[in-house]
Amino acid sequence: MWSLVLASATLAAASTTDSDRDGLTDEVEATLGTDPTLSDTDGDGLHDGEEVLLWGSSPLALDTDGDYLNDASEVAEGTDPTGSDTDGDGLADGADPIPWRADADGDGVIDSLDPEPLLRDSDGGGASDGWEIAEYTDPTNPLDDPTGPDSDFDYLYDGEEAALGTDPNDFDTDGDFVDDYTDSVLCDPLDTDTDYDMMNDQYDLALGGDCDQADSDHDGLIDSEDLSIIDADRDEDGLLDGVEEYVYHSSPDAHDTDNDRLYDEDEVLLYLTDPASNDTDCDGVKDGAEIDAGTDPLHGPMGETCDIVGPETGDTSIPPITDTTTPFDTSTTNDTQTTDTQITDTQTTDTQTTLPTTTTPGTTSSDSGPTDGGGCGNKDSSSGGGCDQQGSRIGTGAALLGLLAGFRRRRSQG
Repeated sequence: MWSLVLASATLAAASTTDSDRDGLTDEVEATLGTDPTLSDTDGDGLHDGEEVLLWGSSPLALDTDGDYLNDASEVAEGTDPTGSDTDGDGLADGADPIPWRADADGDGVIDSLDPEPLLRDSDGGGASDGWEIAEYTDPTNPLDDPTGPDSDFDYLYDGEEAALGTDPNDFDTDGDFVDDYTDSVLCDPLDTDTDYDMMNDQYDLALGGDCDQADSDHDGLIDSEDLSIIDADRDEDGLLDGVEEYVYHSSPDAHDTDNDRLYDEDEVLLYLTDPASNDTDCDGVKDGAEIDAGTDPLHGPMGETCDIVGPETGDTSIPPITDTTTPFDTSTTNDTQTTDTQITDTQTTDTQTTLPTTTTPGTTSSDSGPTDGGGCGNKDSSSGGGCDQQGSRIGTGAALLGLLAGFRRRRSQG
């Protein structure tokens, strides 16, 4: 919903001013009803731009889906802030012991029906709860547990495999190079790509990630498009990789994307400058130089900005940036500048203002908004696997970002 509202607002927006540096222009915020002077209108710990552009949650509600979990908490845990039951197991995320796995203990019984959702064998009698339920024995009575062989030596009794739907004569039923027991505990033994992140479960585990969460490090990038699935902030600049890529247009691999000698995090949170433009106010002086000189990096000497013509010149052209400092070396944290060079703002040729058609891996071009409350899409929640909680939201955010970026870059054309 919020992505659709954003698209409509962006198409109507003429200004590129983002007073609170939350990734949404003031005009768009006015349409959405958010505060253009407050980066986190609802106070849930997520900037308004993050909520609308990346996660699909409401910037006006602490708990978008009403599952008693704050939106920021859901993002940190990898659950869906727009769906109250991420794994589709019948338990709201706030009451679910592992809200992204429908069968938390891998016993073949979804959590809402499991006597002990975190214990495969509730009564300790030797048979899993799923096996006992299939055999009509009491999963709370250890004296009536069934017994049987483990024909394929995968640490699952044949009866347990019957409850899971796996092949008792094949230790790796789905052929993903993860044995059925491990698959049942961590992934889905019937699916080679449990979380639909376009990566085989084996690769997810080998890289240290999760096979039941599409975004293992919860940075807003699904694993198949993330250069590191276990590091949410690759350049250690204080901004999540997905937030940099889809909200602020900065690089997740450079702590000073625009080479203005200001860290991206400081630009967003401290100075309210643009981390993707080394001259936020388009006055011909780089942001870092303005901070050092004590001048305002958001307004030129005559009060002009990228949207407002100087009162005396009447000239709408943007002067080239000819600061004599060397661009900040993003390969090192050494800030020393020693060589004179001319820096030219690279944001002066892009005139695109239409929605891009490219889709993000894990999404389809028909994606038009955040995921629904079901949280599982076409995933069978009884299989014990997780869901793709990130793909569709990320795809929508990426497409809308391209549109929003076009308007933001209009300032460089006057």
